[in-house]
Amino acid sequence: MLGGPVVLDGPIGTVGKPLSIKGTLTAAGLRELISVPGMRRIGGSTHYASQVHFSPGGRVKVEFKSDLSGLTTQFPDGLSKPAAARWPTTIVWRADEGAKDNGKRYLDIRMDGKRTQAIFEHDVNSRKGPYFSRGTIGVNRTVALGRPGLTVQAQNPALDAQAWDDIVGEFSDSAKGGGGRQILPDVSQVDIETPSFLVKNQTLTNATISATQSGNQWNLQLKSDQAQGSGTWVPGSRSNDPGSLTVKLDTLNIIEPAQTSADTRTLSQKDRDTAKARKSAKQSLPRLDLAVNDLTVYGKQMGQLILKGYQQPASDDWKVDYFSLVNEGGSLAAQGAIHEQGTAKDLQLKGKIVVSDLGRFLETYQLGGVIQNGSGQMDAAIDWKNIQNLDLATLNGSLDGNLQQGRLESVQSSAVKALELLSLQSFRRLPKFGETLGNSVQSGLTFDTIRSRMRMDAGRLFVDDFRLNGPSSAIVASGMTDLKSESLDFQAVVVPKLDVSGASVLAGTIVNPAVGVGAFLTQWLLQAPLQRALTVNYHVTGNWSKPLLNDVALPSEEELKNREAEKKVDELYRTH
Repeated sequence: MLGGPVVLDGPIGTVGKPLSIKGTLTAAGLRELISVPGMRRIGGSTHYASQVHFSPGGRVKVEFKSDLSGLTTQFPDGLSKPAAARWPTTIVWRADEGAKDNGKRYLDIRMDGKRTQAIFEHDVNSRKGPYFSRGTIGVNRTVALGRPGLTVQAQNPALDAQAWDDIVGEFSDSAKGGGGRQILPDVSQVDIETPSFLVKNQTLTNATISATQSGNQWNLQLKSDQAQGSGTWVPGSRSNDPGSLTVKLDTLNIIEPAQTSADTRTLSQKDRDTAKARKSAKQSLPRLDLAVNDLTVYGKQMGQLILKGYQQPASDDWKVDYFSLVNEGGSLAAQGAIHEQGTAKDLQLKGKIVVSDLGRFLETYQLGGVIQNGSGQMDAAIDWKNIQNLDLATLNGSLDGNLQQGRLESVQSSAVKALELLSLQSFRRLPKFGETLGNSVQSGLTFDTIRSRMRMDAGRLFVDDFRLNGPSSAIVASGMTDLKSESLDFQAVVVPKLDVSGASVLAGTIVNPAVGVGAFLTQWLLQAPLQRALTVNYHVTGNWSKPLLNDVALPSEEELKNREAEKKVDELYRTH
């Protein structure tokens, strides 16, 4: 019985005279009784004493007592038990003590005071539904019977959501007995209080979490130092349908995961974890409607977030139906998809950035000191492989936009310092005006308009076209920079503005849709040949902190005319 020897003493069925049972309980015996993977977490053996009390009308009361000495358990969050530890445990099966039997039976469990408590109710007159119609399980909580279904209450110094989710999976086969009848009712309420709640590599401190079933939906409440809000989850009608999740959060602070310690897992543990990761990757995501009023990511204030998406039918891909970030300076709106590639997830988004004050928009993300003011819009596209790794080397994308009326600041930006150096070097070539005009760009660059077209490919940023038109100069550039090595390879043209007529022609040329430094030089020098002496052409090399400016000769007038003629012939062929 229960895997070990047993001694019975006393009559069976005699009212007023209990039957005494003493014996040894073993982990192996429990595994035979309850055959589920989770039982491997229990080992060893322990002695127990039990008494069976017989009452009139056939009612029986059973009391089981043991200190569990010799028995071991392996559970997370301080709930593991070594063999030498004594956890006084009492299990009582009883009926109501009234004169009339109402058919209600109760199972009370008390383990080491309030460490673990449970109470379940059974109706002997009911043959439908779970064996226990309602019950409450508590960890460090005093329990009492509540609403129909199973209530789980936990109060612990730390709780690991993933670890306990694994345990639920390991014991899930115990929900039904050998006859097929479900033993425990479905969970209908969960209440958790903990100073440290770990979920998906994020730790919520001083967390209070509540989930309550109401009809066919769950009502969710969350309060912690990192997130506060509420939500609802409606399960799907089919087993493989995750349903829909609506979450409204006042604040959400996503912190950077701590550096992981050395991997001490055994080979079998690694294989089990890999299998879990593959299984998790195949699980469908719910239809999501997420709104966050104040989002912080890795210490950067992101503003208001809205994310809506759903699993595409007959596909592993998750459709990003709508994504937006909004703050005082502007907004980002996008659509796209998350594509499943084995255990990897690839993100593809296309959207538009609209800003009334780009400087303030970037300050919200703690990227201030790059620009002041600046309004406009930009079209953006992102193709990020293995987004879960957050590796810039796998980030591809493009940005095409225009800005008006702002000032680039050189204090926090190496790129702006390079542009500033271009202007400064060009002004200093002018013997009469160089010192005066040069001083005007030493603390940044004021612009009337900026046009930029760039793309990211495997960690390298290609600038196909960059045009800055400011009150004192114009800069046109194209080239490439490596984000890892910070190396530069650019061609740039700088034109200081010294007279009204030249500035007027320059303003018309710089907004021309033709792309690239070569196209700009051809149009500019053919329309304003007298400005050749002011125009400077550079090949920019070096790196972000130390750009090197190398003079490049301007094309001759004959070369310019040949380029223009070739362009017209090409346009003629295109139109015919």
